[in-house]
Formats: sequence, C-alpha cells, structure tokens
Amino acid sequence: GTPVLNNIVLIVTGSMFIVITHRHTTTLTTGQQMLLGIGTTAGVVVQTIALWPSLRASGFRFRPRWDWRGTGLGAAARLGGWVLVYVAMNQVGFAVVTQLGSAAGTAATKHGVNHGDTFSAYSYAYQLFQLPYAIVAVSVITALLPRMSGHAVEGRIADLRRDLSTGLRMTAVAVVPAAIALIVLAQPIADVVFRHHNIRPADARYIAWVMVAFAAGLVPFCVFQLLLRAFYSLRDTRTPALINVVATAVNIAADLILYAVLPVGDRAFGLALGFSASYWLAAAITARAVSHRLHGLDGRRVVRTYVRLGVGSVIAGAIALALARACTAVLGSGFAGAVVALVAGGGIGGALLLMLVTRMHIGEASGLLRAVR
Repeated sequence: GTPVLNNIVLIVTGSMFIVITHRHTTTLTTGQQMLLGIGTTAGVVVQTIALWPSLRASGFRFRPRWDWRGTGLGAAARLGGWVLVYVAMNQVGFAVVTQLGSAAGTAATKHGVNHGDTFSAYSYAYQLFQLPYAIVAVSVITALLPRMSGHAVEGRIADLRRDLSTGLRMTAVAVVPAAIALIVLAQPIADVVFRHHNIRPADARYIAWVMVAFAAGLVPFCVFQLLLRAFYSLRDTRTPALINVVATAVNIAADLILYAVLPVGDRAFGLALGFSASYWLAAAITARAVSHRLHGLDGRRVVRTYVRLGVGSVIAGAIALALARACTAVLGSGFAGAVVALVAGGGIGGALLLMLVTRMHIGEASGLLRAVR
C-alpha cells in the first residue's frame, strides 16, 4: 500500500508543475526543475518512512553491524556483478534510442513533418505500454518470487516449474487483453491522456501509432520478465545478463535499420517496433533456456491459455474498435468523443471478453478476478 503514498505525492507535484507552467513553452526554470526533483524524491522518502511502523511491529530492529563476516556480501557481489552488466546494457540501448529519437525529431522539423517531438512521443507511449506490466506482472512476480526461491533452495524443481507456469498463465489473463486494447483503442487513449495544452491532435495521433508498435511487444516483454525470475530464484544472474546483451544488440540493430529505411515521420514508430521485436526474440531464447534448467516449462498448458485468451481478446477487440470508431464518427474526434469512444469500446469490449473467458472456462481468469477483488 505504501506506493500509493508515493503516487499521491507525485500527483500533487505534477499538479503544481502544471499550474506553474500552464501556457508556457519556454525552457524550464531552475525553480521548476527543483520542484520536479524535490517532489519526486519526497515521494520516495514518504513511501520509505511509511514502512517503518510495520517493520517495528514485525519485530525488526535496525542495528548497525561492523563485523562483515558471514553477511553474505561476497555472494551478493558475485551475483550483483552480472546484474550490473544487465543494467549497463539497458543503459546502452536507452542511449542509442535517445540519440536516434533526438535525431529523428530534428530531421522531422527540417522536413516540415508536423507531429511534435519524436523522442517525447516515444517516451509517452512507453509509459502507457508499461502500465499493464507494472500493475499486473509486477504484482504476480512479487507474490511468486519468494515461494519460487524457497523451492529452488530446497531443490524442488517441479514446484518451481509449477509456480512459474501459474505466474505466466495468471499474467496472461490481464496482459493479453491489455495488448489488444492498447492496439484497438490507441487513438482515444492518446486523445484522452495526452491531447491537452501543448500536445496537438497531430501529436496525439503520432503517440497512438507509437503505442500500437509498443503494444505488439507487451506479451513477450511480460513473459521475458517473468521467466527471468526463474533464473534469479536459482541464483543465476549470469544467464539473464547474457540474454539481455543479445536482446539489446538486436534492439539496436533493428532500430538502426528501421531508422534508415522508414520515412522521416515514422521513425519513432520504428524505434518502438524495434523494441518489440527484440523482446519477442528475448522471450523465445529465455523460454528455451528456462525449459532446459527446469526440465520443461508446462509449455502446452501455458500456450493453450495464451491462445485461448488471444482469440477471445481479438473478438472483443474487434467489437471495441467498431464501437470506438462509431462514437468518434458521431461525436467527432475531440476530447468528449474520445472519452465516449473509450468508455463504450473499453466497457462493452471488456464485458464481452469476460463473457467469452467464462464460456471458455479459463480457470486462470477466475483466479485473477479473486485476487483483484
């Protein structure tokens, strides 16, 4: 629950920033930058302090230790070294995307392409793309990882495999429909969330297309993150780091190729597409490696769940898309039309999907609904 406090502080900070910078498009002042920095830090501080009463109630007492023997720091350092490799590769990939995005924005301005800043569009779309993973997959990972680690320590590989299968299937119930929803409702989502103040209709349309490219990789991205936890529970950080090196290299190569071949106005879309392609490859490589380590992956059951959810989500997504298009045709493409399109398409499409998964007897859906309640 403490992350809620962090979010409240960030919302207050963001609201203050919007009020202060309303109708201003110039470079941020030092005071405005300090507001963002102090507000962001304050959210983390409040979240941390709020945990202290619960820690004390559990019997935890903070006492510094000056004897480092037996603390496990040596083993942690060996594991952490490969984690640093993983993080470093992500930073290399991010640096390449940043440079290409900035260059694409400069080129777009030079050629008179009117869709706003390319890297900003990439960043905005990425934030929405991350939501299903952050809300659902992270929650499942947080619940399963301690149990998986316990089974790994005890050598109970069959139980570890069963935990991983459960996590993959439960995550699919939310992530597969979310991917389809982000694709079919990208335009009204972008209009409702972003089409304000300095972001024009053309900018929102561009963000929507970039979001579609990201959404194409949402399922493998979440699968990859879940599969990594199997290695971490086995105290293996080397394999994930090496797989990430390959995935990042593929991402960079795909980004460079797409940047070169796509028109100037579509380069942010190409960067997002390169990201998605790299995670399809990373998920496939990781699944094979995990299957080898765990002597199987319950693959047939997992794939069957994803396929059934995919079929149901596509049917519901088609209805949602038709309803959203009808609403914007009648009400226009402004904010009100986008809200109605989102509510009608998302609401009716979601209800239809719920009916379909119930008829299909997808047990994981019932499990996730119980967890949500």
